[in-house]
Amino acid sequence: AVTTGADLAGSSFSVTWDASAAMCPDDNKSMLPDLNTAVLAANTDGTFTFSVGGKDYSLTNQDGIYGITDMHDDGTMTAISMNGFYEGKGQGSYTAIGTEGKYCTALLTFTPNG
Repeated sequence: AVTTGADLAGSSFSVTWDASAAMCPDDNKSMLPDLNTAVLAANTDGTFTFSVGGKDYSLTNQDGIYGITDMHDDGTMTAISMNGFYEGKGQGSYTAIGTEGKYCTALLTFTPNG
């Protein structure tokens, strides 16, 4: 298992995702950005950068899981995680939490580019 960005520094990964109805009701799928364009990059400082929709999110070590929780002024929240790499592929999640109990979680797979 690879656990830090430094282990993979300079590598980038394409993202595939799955937002099953159990994790994301169909009416809430519009809460997700276009994850088909997302990229994960490993950094020499041990962090990861998750880029999607013109935004870069720095995923830092949160007790062994790399992630970020971004609280927005409108009361919504974005949570992104990278849980680790095993046999060359990584796993994580992207969660959007809206108002009035709306949510959507997509499970992510990170595959090396090149």
